[in-house]
Amino acid sequence: MQGLQYLHSKKHLHRDIKAANVLLDTDSHAALGDVGLARDLHSDSSNRKSMFMVGTPGYLDPEFAIAMTYTAHSDLFGMGIIMLELITRIPSIARGKTILERIEAFSKEGMTIEDKADPEALWPATVVKMFTKVARACSNVRRDERPTVEEVVQTVQGIAEQSLKAEHSLEDGSNQALFRRREDIDAEQQ
Repeated sequence: MQGLQYLHSKKHLHRDIKAANVLLDTDSHAALGDVGLARDLHSDSSNRKSMFMVGTPGYLDPEFAIAMTYTAHSDLFGMGIIMLELITRIPSIARGKTILERIEAFSKEGMTIEDKADPEALWPATVVKMFTKVARACSNVRRDERPTVEEVVQTVQGIAEQSLKAEHSLEDGSNQALFRRREDIDAEQQ
């Protein structure tokens, strides 16, 4: 998210935010890759309507398909989709349905995104709930109702800090399982 914030601060749009363009190093630090479709907002050509669809289906801002203009909020939509994928492990598009369509379908059945959270992630329920709220705001189909990248970075950092504080404040160990690493659990099961 901070990579996107940096790109936007330099007045550039990525225009192809998708999970495959988020690269992880050996310490699981994320970096934004593949800037081949990026555009400088200072150039005259970036302010005109696009004649072609750019980006990847499943991550494209729905309003881009209508207005054919790409904005910083369009990049943020793609980030929201990635966050929903992280939470649920549901792909951005599968069997002809987007992740938002699938979420809407199970919402009609009375389930929440939190109910569909990836059980292997072992995230505390409060973190899932807060992160889901951010992901839903970013992936709002209406551009003008999405937050700014600065607001998202600040909120995600706050969630991470809260989660770390909760982890370090556990004294009796009763909630330790919420914070155990996947490798530790796998080792115990063997």
